Amino acid sequence: NLVDCRCGIQRSIVFRDGLVRSAANLRAMMRLGGFKPYFQGHLHAFFLDALNEERRNDFYRCCAELYALHPECLGMFCSSWYYDPALDGISPRLSYLRTIPLAGGAHLFHVQDGGEAVGNAIAKSPTRRKLYEQGKYLPKTYMIAWGRDQQIEWARTHPRMAG
Repeated sequence: NLVDCRCGIQRSIVFRDGLVRSAANLRAMMRLGGFKPYFQGHLHAFFLDALNEERRNDFYRCCAELYALHPECLGMFCSSWYYDPALDGISPRLSYLRTIPLAGGAHLFHVQDGGEAVGNAIAKSPTRRKLYEQGKYLPKTYMIAWGRDQQIEWARTHPRMAG
């Protein structure tokens, strides 16, 4: 996992799902404190094979520690196909990637259907590839945005496991 501390969330995220969702999305962004600056998390392709729940939690804890060095950051955000709620029924072993931040106070935003999410989502999973080819699954990109205070509180109540 890599973290860039110079990023912002595109304002267009508020309006991606039409007017009905835009009010809720705007309220969420205002609760987060605005659109920038944020840490942006990147999961590099070289680290995909090492991805697991505890390592991802360590990434979240690392971000929480970085706020001491970057108190101007409002929180962190990440975008990926693996935040798609549809994965609960397709690849439930990946659900923790979305459910842990959401349980800790993060917000979920729909970014787009299809696009680069398709190639990434079906690259390593015969199940997802088959469902996509059958027209039963369209990978979608979602973004999680986790406020600084909520992430710090989550890290405080979820310390690293001993060992």
